[in-house]
Amino acid sequence: MLHEGARLPDDRAIQAPHYVSPPRAKYAGIMAVTTVVAIAAAAGVAAMMGAPSRVVILAAAAVAAGSMATVLPAILKVDRQSWGLVVLGSSMARTMMVLVCALIFDKTRDLGDARTALWIGAMVGAGVVLIVESAVAVRVLAAMDKSASALKVSDTRPAAHA
Repeated sequence: MLHEGARLPDDRAIQAPHYVSPPRAKYAGIMAVTTVVAIAAAAGVAAMMGAPSRVVILAAAAVAAGSMATVLPAILKVDRQSWGLVVLGSSMARTMMVLVCALIFDKTRDLGDARTALWIGAMVGAGVVLIVESAVAVRVLAAMDKSASALKVSDTRPAAHA
């Protein structure tokens, strides 16, 4: 009986289409760079709005804290059908964390006129991550579907006999 990773006479590996897994390391790398850019964007927008440095730091901190949820799709071992849902869930968790952090900063500190800069900066940072994450997830899911389809086709071809 053939098993996962077994070789056919023409060296085709047996791999069920549902075992095609997302490129977690590549995803993690892209999202790490994206997070740094998003934190810089949050700080930059808050600074351009004239916020004092403490508010600029708070906007960046809200995005940094919320972005901890971004690692979930890279560390959770799920099949390809569930990976997109994990990305969606981490996106929702990140957005909620950024909102909660900004709300806590807003309610526990005297921000004065810089309140708007905190909120807009934090939302711009969260938006940057959301846009890139969505584009990356769509590309990864399309590539996994293409790989799974190729495996389905190759599994139905007769093996070449030597």
